[in-house]
Amino acid sequence: MKKTIKTLLFLFVASSLVLVSCKKDDTTATTTVPNGPVITLKDSFATGDYDLKAQNSILNVNVTAQSGTILVTNKIERQVNSAAATTLSSGNVMASQINGFSLSLPVSSLLTGVTLVPGTMVTFTYSVTDSKAQTTKTSITYTAVQNNSIATSNLIELGAQTNTMVEYKFLGIADNFTAYTAGASGTAKANSAKIDFVYYYGATGLNSFAAPANMDGAQVIWGNEIGGWATKNATQFKTTSITKVQFLNYKDNLKTNVLINTVDFSAGAVDKVTGIKQDDVIAFKTASGTQGLIYFSAVAADNAGSTKVYVMY
Repeated sequence: MKKTIKTLLFLFVASSLVLVSCKKDDTTATTTVPNGPVITLKDSFATGDYDLKAQNSILNVNVTAQSGTILVTNKIERQVNSAAATTLSSGNVMASQINGFSLSLPVSSLLTGVTLVPGTMVTFTYSVTDSKAQTTKTSITYTAVQNNSIATSNLIELGAQTNTMVEYKFLGIADNFTAYTAGASGTAKANSAKIDFVYYYGATGLNSFAAPANMDGAQVIWGNEIGGWATKNATQFKTTSITKVQFLNYKDNLKTNVLINTVDFSAGAVDKVTGIKQDDVIAFKTASGTQGLIYFSAVAADNAGSTKVYVMY
């Protein structure tokens, strides 16, 4: 985590970002001290809220050294509600940044490992020290919000473990429901933190969806693959009595999360669901707390087949 964020902060002067929003009064913060560095933090959407569904805001950072000084070190800290602040990254600025620099940081990357619920407030504080030992600190605050609209996927096909025709084996709700491939040249290992679902066809469980953290299914069928992942998300699942008609009506017409919220995850959740049949609707809750539904429009007949799903959250 620290290594990833440090790379974002110190190696990339301009990146493309993924965050949410802030209240108007909080969307731009500029601070300086007499003859010290000038820091401006600005949210890309200028709305003031971190949308738990969209998660696509960017924190824009601009730092300028005062005349006669150069920038020496910088640091970014994160405070969740009233908890103690955590240092995400700190160190020397790059040689190319000593007079000033700009960064575009996906807020979602700065929130890795944080469980957010509506109302959670997260404050990011950026500090810079110059060659005259003058330090400037600037903070910006985001408030997590959950709107009632839903995000829905297109039809996604995932291949079972021996299927060589459908290369996508794993799925996450991040990045617009991106699916990932296995193997040394696959995309899964580098994106393990974004993977919520592992699909496989078991000898007794047949069509199965499991959390990457599941040890008696996902890490048996895909042991060599998942063993190399830095993150093994602990997604939870529950079977439901929700019908195909209900799912598609909310997905295509009503477009609200009312149906999703009918599933209670306070008890009875599991880290894998087996024996999935065509037209089943399974509920899920990601490791970060996002709840949603998966509709299976087709399932495999063996471990060389595939399943087709729609996902909404």
